[in-house]
Amino acid sequence: MGLIDDIRKRTKNSGKKIILPESTEERTLNAIRIILKNNYCMSVLLGEPEEVLKKLKIFDVDKTRVEIYSVLRRPCFEGAVSFCYSYK
Repeated sequence: MGLIDDIRKRTKNSGKKIILPESTEERTLNAIRIILKNNYCMSVLLGEPEEVLKKLKIFDVDKTRVEIYSVLRRPCFEGAVSFCYSYK
């Protein structure tokens, strides 16, 4: 089963959000386009807003349907990284 199929099964009509950290990668942007086209779930991209918005335009993704969080500008970034790394 592919990533999109897994997302569809877990989120279709649930009101859930998916958070994708590699927001400027081609595979991530293609996935977001499919997710939004099929209304699987809300989407959140992590990255620098200016860079993410440029990529959304290139990949023809509706920017009004995506939330963008700049984790590098958040005061809790280092703590979040340490927390996530501890579960690796």
